[in-house]
Amino acid sequence: MNLQALSIKALKHYGEVVLNDSSMSNNLQDDIIITNNISYSELFKFPCRLDAISLLVCVKGGIKGTVNLKQYELGCNGVFLALPKDILCLDSMTDVEAYAIVISTSFLREINIDLQKLMPLYLNIRWNSTATITDNELKILENYYTLALNAIHSNNINMRDIIKGLLTALVYEIISYVNQYYSTAGDPNKRLHRNDYIFDEFMILLNEHHIKERSVKFYANKMCITPRHLSLIIKKVSGETAAQWIDAYVILESKNLLKFSNMSIQQVAYHLNFATQSSFGKYFKQQTGLSPKQFINSSNIT
Repeated sequence: MNLQALSIKALKHYGEVVLNDSSMSNNLQDDIIITNNISYSELFKFPCRLDAISLLVCVKGGIKGTVNLKQYELGCNGVFLALPKDILCLDSMTDVEAYAIVISTSFLREINIDLQKLMPLYLNIRWNSTATITDNELKILENYYTLALNAIHSNNINMRDIIKGLLTALVYEIISYVNQYYSTAGDPNKRLHRNDYIFDEFMILLNEHHIKERSVKFYANKMCITPRHLSLIIKKVSGETAAQWIDAYVILESKNLLKFSNMSIQQVAYHLNFATQSSFGKYFKQQTGLSPKQFINSSNIT
């Protein structure tokens, strides 16, 4: 079982509780969020995995955050795209004007856009979730945003079908922009060295197995290299050791489960393959400086 993915309905619930904002309620309660309310960034100050595809467009200012532990920065005319199950965290926002459109995976299937059609973009997005678009492209996206926002708050009996049509066009527009961006920037695969591929393979394995496996030896065996060689390569490529990446993923998983699941601390400990709640607590405090209970109480997200 992977880190719990938060549904759009649950995210809206947290928005109402934390931000005292009930404006997100609409006839597509479980399927879509369309907002320019920057205060919603508060919900992502802890790692969060959404069961949705997320589009964030920065009109002004700057945004810093991480996707699957990789840092990114977004400036004016910046576009951020996260696929379902990506782990998101916003670190800071400065003088920001932005808007977001978040679409559930179930609704994405309903509007006849197969997620497999996004897979050719997967490697590009995995290496870099951001792109910079032109003023004209930004204006086009703003038009989609305005039309969708107006439609979702209308009383039109065909509202759901209107939203489907708009989002279908929007998704293909985004695909076009991302393809164009990476075509102009050059194929990142051509710039990668063997060590980069080893690092990428390690991160894929880590994402898949970190819930149960925390030893460098396990991942090295999977990759048919020695633990020492793996550690040297990971350190050279990323500046962090393989053990540090493993710890980072486990803590990322822990934080999300402690904040956004209904699991008790003991259940989280067993889910992450710790022998006891006590051993998990010691590990968590060593990595974060807080006990699991202190972390749970460290914000007003409940």
